[in-house]
Amino acid sequence: ACGSGTFLVMAIKRVMKWYNDNIHTCGFGKKELVKKITKNIIGFDLNPLAVLASRANYIIAIRELLRAMGGFEIPVYLCDSVVTPTQREDLFKKQFLELKIAPFETPLRIPREVAESRQILGKYADIMDSCISGEYSADEFIERLKNRGIEVVNEGLHVELYNKLMGLANEGKNGVWARVIKNAFAPVFVEKVDFIAGNPPWINWESLPEEYRNSLIPLYEHHYGLFPIKGQQRRLGSSKIDLSSLFVYVCADEYLKKGGKLGFVITQSLFKTKGAGQGFRRWKLPEGKGYIKPLRVTDMSDFQPFEGATNRTAVFVCKKSTRPFKYPVPYIVWKKAVRGKISPELMLDEVKRRVKRIRMDAIPVDPENPTSPWLTAPKKALPAILKVIGKSDYEAHAGVYTGGVNGVYWIEVLKELPNGDLIIRNLANVGKKKVKQVEAVIEPDFVYPLLRGRDVQRWRAKPSCHIIMVNRTDKLAGYPEREMKIKYPKTYAYLKRFEDVLRRRASSSVRALMDRGPFYSMFAVGEYTMAEWKVVWADMGDYVAPAVVSKERSNLVLPEHHVMFVSLDNPQEAHFICAVLSSSISMITSWAYTTSYGKSAHLVENISIPRFDPSNKIHLRLSELSRLCHEAAEAGDEDSIKRYEREIDILAAKIWGITDEELAGVWEVMGN
Repeated sequence: ACGSGTFLVMAIKRVMKWYNDNIHTCGFGKKELVKKITKNIIGFDLNPLAVLASRANYIIAIRELLRAMGGFEIPVYLCDSVVTPTQREDLFKKQFLELKIAPFETPLRIPREVAESRQILGKYADIMDSCISGEYSADEFIERLKNRGIEVVNEGLHVELYNKLMGLANEGKNGVWARVIKNAFAPVFVEKVDFIAGNPPWINWESLPEEYRNSLIPLYEHHYGLFPIKGQQRRLGSSKIDLSSLFVYVCADEYLKKGGKLGFVITQSLFKTKGAGQGFRRWKLPEGKGYIKPLRVTDMSDFQPFEGATNRTAVFVCKKSTRPFKYPVPYIVWKKAVRGKISPELMLDEVKRRVKRIRMDAIPVDPENPTSPWLTAPKKALPAILKVIGKSDYEAHAGVYTGGVNGVYWIEVLKELPNGDLIIRNLANVGKKKVKQVEAVIEPDFVYPLLRGRDVQRWRAKPSCHIIMVNRTDKLAGYPEREMKIKYPKTYAYLKRFEDVLRRRASSSVRALMDRGPFYSMFAVGEYTMAEWKVVWADMGDYVAPAVVSKERSNLVLPEHHVMFVSLDNPQEAHFICAVLSSSISMITSWAYTTSYGKSAHLVENISIPRFDPSNKIHLRLSELSRLCHEAAEAGDEDSIKRYEREIDILAAKIWGITDEELAGVWEVMGN
């Protein structure tokens, strides 16, 4: 993951500066300096263009030493630093190393005796290259090896390998394969190092080629325990597992000395997500190999330091340790202090002048589970947050999930006919998967106002369109086709037009429902979906922004899957929960352990909202204040909202036993 060599060049420049400052006392000349640099500053990358650029930049960085050099190898290698050649043994106990590279359908078998050192393998690859170019026979290749002092223990393996590469030459594909093998073994021969720096690929598990994904499963699951979730949770969460997490563990395990330090640019979600990030936060290497000790995280997710990248960027520094570490971890957040975009072309000092750096501490949100998402907050806010963290008496759910074809189910109601039927038009262009736009007449029975994420603001939620939802809440899957054909033929006819699209939905959860129910079944529908009163919030945004919704023109309002909600049967309780979640204390607590796209249903698993007590005066007043805030939001009365919110904070603090000083700390951090 050395990329174009940025970190390598920085390391070389630091060495060159040290040498120039100590040239008269260090005791060696430029020729020895070249040897030290090329032995100690090494790069790996799987991208051929990145390796080419890195090698060029490496030479430029040592250009003033070129005259002192003889022949030398630029130590930047085209190789996979995660999946390295694997030692195997055949039926006849012949040892070899297995190497899987394109364009070979089966792995190449490399004789063990030539993979003992970088020098032997390099010599072997050069001889093979020369013999293939000279069109030597396999026997002549073997004789050439022996003549050059290369041990040949397993002659059949040498012949097999040579014939495979010669076959490519005969197809006009020769030129690089012997050198590719030489490069691929670089991770095997590198000595353990003091420092590792890089920018590993930020690739989701689901985006990897299936064959490569399968080769990683033993490392992810058995060797490093990065798949801690099971069953359905694993099916839903594994797609969010990031390749950079495996890079951290493999590099710390295989390449870093004990006491050595690793610094990677990785995705910030690894520290904040439940499920996918859990295994990463174990911080334990395989048995007997030590631990990963986080030293510091720098969170740059407030802006995009890389052109074209939408990931949330963080810089992670850790140490390979012999002992488990203890929290907290220093966590520094870089917040933009200027308007507009911060150019990725700026130098570090210039960027620092444009950001405000906030020092925080990171601890697990669940004290009983050290792998739980990190809670990160300034010290002044932590005392209050720690009193709020805990299990709620309520349960939240995600809204209705179409399986990725919103354009079929999300509709605009154009007209209501005298008999009650509706003329509708589907929102064909919403979501990633575009579908054909049609107008149709359907029965009204399965049409509900739809609450989208963008429809929800603090104290206000108004549906902007409708949804067709034909699931039975008691059976999870959709109403039987026979019943739909007989009782609701127009709705069935509309859905039938999209049957092919619906059956091709990729979501494993939806496919499981279609296996036992009709093709129009949807996910995340239950009795809770049909509750009259709901406290809702969008899963996006830095701070949770809840609101209360009820019926819209006598129809139940259904949230979509990016809207979370708590189901309730009375308005008083709904407004109480909304007030508590809207307090500055709840807001900073959810902000402290989630990402801006992670305000999911687990909020109520970690914020200890007590059960509503209609005999409790504080509970009743909080409920009333939420209702007043909703009325003020409808009227656009911001002054009243601010006054009510101040009282909400004071009353919420009493519920959790938060002192005036602790509440003042929250207000200071929130800028209230």
